[in-house]
Amino acid sequence: MIAAVNGWFRIISALLFLLPLGASAADDLGGAARELGRRTAAFAGHGESVSTSWRNVSSLPPADLSQARALFEAALRDSGARTAEAAPAEVRITLSESQTLYLLTAELRKGDDRQTLIASWKRPPSNPASAPAGVTLERRLLWEQPGPILDAAISGDVLAVLSPARITLFTRRGSSWTPRESAALAPLRPLPRDPRARLTLDGASIHAFFPGAVCTGTTEPALSVDCHPGDDPWPVTAANPPLL
Repeated sequence: MIAAVNGWFRIISALLFLLPLGASAADDLGGAARELGRRTAAFAGHGESVSTSWRNVSSLPPADLSQARALFEAALRDSGARTAEAAPAEVRITLSESQTLYLLTAELRKGDDRQTLIASWKRPPSNPASAPAGVTLERRLLWEQPGPILDAAISGDVLAVLSPARITLFTRRGSSWTPRESAALAPLRPLPRDPRARLTLDGASIHAFFPGAVCTGTTEPALSVDCHPGDDPWPVTAANPPLL
């Protein structure tokens, strides 16, 4: 569904730049719907039938889409055309929005003829207090080193960093991390040239997943890890999301 919605938005944005002369301004949703109805009837021809499909990719409620559809069909009839499930003329109408405008976009087709119509009206100023909560992404450097880092995990004030042949623990000191101890991992088989691995840290329990091997151990009272053959699925959970 997301891909489909994004696809519609891209199309509409392109049309706004490529077809500015085909766009018209209206006072409100009703005016835009009636305008598209009249122009659709002119495209289809007097006495012709039109099949319609609608899509709402805006923040307006379904009731507004129903209102636009009723007004569009009324204007279509008043202009000498009518709606039908199967008809020579087809129209796909999308209700969408930009930061400043609401838009009704009609994609018309009749035989080999194609036409796109756009009607818009202004959005009221948004109320910051009623705006939906957004998502903020923050990018922070936790640790860097000369050698490869395959994965990392955090539990409380402990950061574990997985390298191809070693696990290193760090302790938080204010806003920085201080190395605490490390443990070598005995390789069970040669790693590929571009190795991949997964590290999880749950309290004092630590797990490292390699292709064909699993290393398990504990961080308390000291870091201790033992590796053995295994093909367990690599976990990806909300409690232990990948950091890399």
